[in-house]
Parts: sequence; structure tokens; C-alpha cells
Amino acid sequence: MRLKTNKTKMYKLVSEFILIPVTLKKTGYKKMYRSTSYVLEWYDDQGNKGRAYLAAVMGSPLLSIETGEIGERFTERKVHRLEINDLIERDMIEFKHDVKTA
Repeated sequence: MRLKTNKTKMYKLVSEFILIPVTLKKTGYKKMYRSTSYVLEWYDDQGNKGRAYLAAVMGSPLLSIETGEIGERFTERKVHRLEINDLIERDMIEFKHDVKTA
């Protein structure tokens, strides 16, 4: 079992915890190299920025949301522990079945 998502699913998940001041098209999304972690970033016209990081830590899915002003460090960070059943309903969990045949 591992995390899987795309930009739209990540945007919808993060928007349940914080008001994202920009549209989906104005956000940046990337999958971390050699990992099943994902990042969603945004910048608005008022000089604010935000970043959401979705990862599994010791088998527990966590969503970290950081906000701040452009040109400065992130000033606020909140970490949310997510329920696996909720992520399964959102189709954000991939089940891998390793079946070896003899």
C-alpha cells in the first residue's frame, strides 16, 4: 500500500484544511524524487505563499501545510494526521499485490 495522487486530488484535499487563495491552474505540483511524497505550492497577488506536503511517515499519512509571505520564511506550519480510509475513498492509496508464481 502506498500514497498516490495528482494535482487535482491534492488541491481538493488541501482546500479542506485551508483556503487556497489561487485557482488550481496557478498552483505548482511535484512528486518528490525516489519517494511517494508530494508537494503543492502556491503564490497569490497579495504577497503570500503556501506549501502543502503529503507523505507517509511510519505508515501514517501526514499532511503538512506551511504559509507565509513571499521573500521570507514560512511563518505558520500545521500538520494534520489523515485517516487511511478517507484517502482510500479519495482514491489516493494504491494497493500493490506482489504475487509470485512458482
